[in-house]
Amino acid sequence: MNKAILSLTLFLLALCGNIRAQQADTLSIRQQNIVAIAANTATGELGNLKTALARGLASRNGNHRTINLK
Repeated sequence: MNKAILSLTLFLLALCGNIRAQQADTLSIRQQNIVAIAANTATGELGNLKTALARGLASRNGNHRTINLK
């Protein structure tokens, strides 16, 4: 009986942990800026990289704005 209760408890804890891990489905402004900087660095697009770096530094200083990565 104790093994069954312990097994059920562990199963429920694992299930709850999995649910909590999937709640964040959007990127923060900081994360979006990191993606833009990495993508422009990888592709060698220096003009876009300059803009992405400026946005990243501005958001780091608390100057948040909406960023369209498309």
